[in-house]
Formats: sequence, structure tokens, C-alpha cells
Amino acid sequence: MHKLGAGLLVLCLSSGTPVYAQEVQAAVGYARIFGAGGFSFGLGYLQPLHLGSAPLQQRLGATFWYANTDVASLSSGNAARNLVGIGARYEVEATRCCGPVHPLLALPLQILHSSVEDRTVPVQDAIALRLIPEPPSTSSSENRPGSAWGWGAGVELGAEIPLAAQWNLRTTGTAMYQDIYAGSATNGAWLLHVGMTYRFGGGGG
Repeated sequence: MHKLGAGLLVLCLSSGTPVYAQEVQAAVGYARIFGAGGFSFGLGYLQPLHLGSAPLQQRLGATFWYANTDVASLSSGNAARNLVGIGARYEVEATRCCGPVHPLLALPLQILHSSVEDRTVPVQDAIALRLIPEPPSTSSSENRPGSAWGWGAGVELGAEIPLAAQWNLRTTGTAMYQDIYAGSATNGAWLLHVGMTYRFGGGGG
């Protein structure tokens, strides 16, 4: 009898244990970095910190970000900068205040790697230019060829609209501070993303 009672107790406790819904995010959009813009793509994996029925959903997880943008000192459409970010993200979503629209606030923190392609002058042009003294470079540090590591942090505002039990449409805008290049002319960046979220493994918001 004692073993049977202990077994029933364990079963009751396990059945009452909350099941958390994990979340995968994917989004594409536009990024403006160091005074020039271009393509932006983001991924995220988050674990909610509360039950799916809570009015304020708090999530914490990992993120990946890639952007391919112009370099401000070059002609438009050069797409010479590649920026990769890996880091953490804390997010709060209000699920009961605005009907089908769920406002959200997020705080991303990332390690960043920025690289600028070396647009070498063609050989025939280099031969001709030898007769002309090369002017001193006026580009700021973030626009020169090469790569550098740094970090970034930001504030993100957005909204989600549930499409199905596990799928949400998401749109966000992010303002970021980036510390990558010493002596850079600007450290601000902003992003606009539209994407989807998929929740699995428990009750969704």
C-alpha cells in the first residue's frame, strides 16, 4: 500500500508540472549600420519563463543575426559589409491587452563581427594611377577594408499576431548601440524585421 500511495503521489506531481512552450523565430528585413543600409536576417530560439496562460510572457534565449549592407564611403549598392551577431535575448510579450495584437519588448545583447571587403583597384587602373600621387584616406575606421570584433545592445519594440495555435506573425523595430571600431564616426544602428514564430513543446501564448 505504501508503494502504491507513493506512486500515485509521484504521478499527481508530474501531471501538475507546468509544460513550457519553446519558441523558434525567423525574420528578414532592413538594417542600417554605420550610415548605410542593406539586407538583414535573424533567427532566435527562446524558452518561456512562465506558463502559456500568463498575461505577460517572458522569454530568454539565444539569437543569430546576419546583415549585408553598403559601406557609406563607397558608391550606393556596393554591399561590401558583412556583419554577424550571436548572443542572448530577453523578451516580454503582452498577450491580453490589445485583442489579436500582442505588443512585445525585447532586449538583445550580442557579440558582433563586422568585415568590409577590400575593393582592390583593377590592375590596368593601378598602373595608370602610379603617375598620380595617392590622396590620403578620409574614410572613418568603420569604412576601411578589414574586420573587427565588438559587441552590441539594443531595445526592440514590436507586435505579434496569432495565425494558428502554434504560428504567429511578427514585426519588430530595433535601435542598437554597437561598439566595434575604435574611433568610429557613429555607433548607432536600427533594424526593421518581419517574420514568423513557431511554438512547440507546451502551451502557447
